[in-house]
Amino acid sequence: MLYKNNQIHKKRILIRFKNFIFVLKHKLQNFLKKIIYIGGFVSLVYLISLFCFSAQYRSLFTEKLFYIYSKTLSKNYNLCSSIHINGIDNVEYYTIESKILNYCEKSLKNEKITLDMIQKEIKKIPWIKTIRIQRKLPYTLNIDIEEHIPFALWQNKEQLHLINENGEIIEINKQEIKAFYNLIIILGPNSRQHTKSLFNILLVNPKISSQVKTASWISNRRWDLKFENNLIVKLPEKNVMKAWLKLIKLFKINGLTIDLKKIDLRIEDRIFLEYKEKTLKNINKQVNNLKG
Repeated sequence: MLYKNNQIHKKRILIRFKNFIFVLKHKLQNFLKKIIYIGGFVSLVYLISLFCFSAQYRSLFTEKLFYIYSKTLSKNYNLCSSIHINGIDNVEYYTIESKILNYCEKSLKNEKITLDMIQKEIKKIPWIKTIRIQRKLPYTLNIDIEEHIPFALWQNKEQLHLINENGEIIEINKQEIKAFYNLIIILGPNSRQHTKSLFNILLVNPKISSQVKTASWISNRRWDLKFENNLIVKLPEKNVMKAWLKLIKLFKINGLTIDLKKIDLRIEDRIFLEYKEKTLKNINKQVNNLKG
């Protein structure tokens, strides 16, 4: 990992140095051109104004033409001498910067480069959800990024895919996925298409949600949740949010979940608790003693 970071750092320095040389070279060329072109242009305009205008308008006319002409000499070869990237977390700064600098190099060679072209190139990065690029004249690019939020791992034919809260796959490689093995695993046919409903309920109580290990989409209509302590919670097909809020209240009862095997919330206004066999025998024994 350290070797990879060093290689990236070296490459980044080389690209930026190359960009700096190009920019410096073209700045000098542009400066000389402006001196020659604008100097000659102003002289020509001034000579023409001597014959065409009175002294009252000569100065104003010369000033306006000089401004318009100097604007036409402004090119975009310094499109990104300064780059500011905001909103990234999972994407490395270098990954975005290198794409921009490649376009900058093309613009330095007088190829026509637009912000839209840069934006489309950056959008190809799997993590990028939305991107907004603004040019702050003369030579600064401000880039605001919104990344996809990794929500879960979707298991499809024993292969794991990272997905966002809408069930959309974030196309990263197998090595990168390892960093997200702590996320919920989504199981079952068509489960990915129903991820949003699961996300909505888990968002209500992150503390309890963080304990969910897997979520299985059952019979294409409802969720079974498996917690880290192997507790299984069966959610209903309808009124899922109501059932989830009921579960939150159950978790607040001291000792209720000790040795609890299943919580069945499939029937509205009913709660079925299934304990491990040893604990169930103990509970039955205590109940029978109360009857006696």
